[in-house]
Amino acid sequence: MTICYKITKIKTRNLQILIKGIKVKKKTKIVAIMLSLCMSVSMLTIGVLAASQVSLNVSSSVSFQSTGAYIMATGQVKRGTETSLANLTEEDRPAGDTGTGLSYSYTGYSYTPIGSGSDVNAPDGSGSKDLATWNIGSIEFLESESVVQYEITFKNYGEADVEISITGMPESIPNVEIVGTSLPITVTSGQTEVYTLTLTLTKFNVSIDPAIQVNLNTSMVSKNVAVTPEPDTYTVNYEITGSAGTYSCICIYADNEEKLYIESGGSYSLEGLVTGSFTIKKGQQLQIYGSKPSNLNIMPRAFLPAEYYGYIYEVYNDDQVLVATADSAVMQILSSEGLPYTVNGNIKIIIKTYYDSIFN
Repeated sequence: MTICYKITKIKTRNLQILIKGIKVKKKTKIVAIMLSLCMSVSMLTIGVLAASQVSLNVSSSVSFQSTGAYIMATGQVKRGTETSLANLTEEDRPAGDTGTGLSYSYTGYSYTPIGSGSDVNAPDGSGSKDLATWNIGSIEFLESESVVQYEITFKNYGEADVEISITGMPESIPNVEIVGTSLPITVTSGQTEVYTLTLTLTKFNVSIDPAIQVNLNTSMVSKNVAVTPEPDTYTVNYEITGSAGTYSCICIYADNEEKLYIESGGSYSLEGLVTGSFTIKKGQQLQIYGSKPSNLNIMPRAFLPAEYYGYIYEVYNDDQVLVATADSAVMQILSSEGLPYTVNGNIKIIIKTYYDSIFN
């Protein structure tokens, strides 16, 4: 009995160990299956997230309108007679007029000059500013040179016209005649204008004492800076799609003025998408041809070559409504299909290329 019991006990223990081993293996398999499922779900989730897509579309218009006066001023004081004037130099300065920074000539800028290139006086792109003061000092009339003239030349380096006003010249001087350029002066873009103030001594036996004070104050204002769109002018946007055959043409006119001409063939091949635009006036007629009018060959479709390319024109208004159509294959304006079209707003022309054959 004792021996049997021991054997039985041993067998039972081994069986328990065996069962435990089987349980461990099953647990391992279950855990492995669960991990595998988790990985599959994770991979599936990652796949879904990777397929998600977001986008950002930004549309903006940024502009700048110049409002500064970009003026170069050069000045010179002259003296002489009514028929002959010469530039004054420092040798002509009266004795005792020894102030610093005095000069009978002047160059000034209402901007910073670039200082290099073909035009060293051109603006460097920075903003406008006041011109430096021109300190002339004293000037003397001579009996042999009774005419004194101030001359200032203004050159406009800006894109807008500049109106120049000058104040400070004496209205009247005893025994002196005063003649000045009419004011204000308008200097157009890229041009120069000259201002002169001429003093002529008319009485020689009386001194001018105290001296005449001539203080010219110049103000410059940009004009016509705001650009106003021309009234009743509209935009025609065009879009050409497809592929054109050799020597096929697109020709669009506005009241007999050529606006677009594209010829496919030779050095040009019309492929894919071509876009562009042009302007047109209100009331003008939009005309579409399959050739230049001078070469227009009107023929019915039956007489076209056996195989040919053509264009279908679709004209849409601002509300994307189709307002006119035409087919250039017949090489003429098809008024019965809506052209010519009278323009009264912005329009878009979609030009579709097609291939045809009378054998089809």
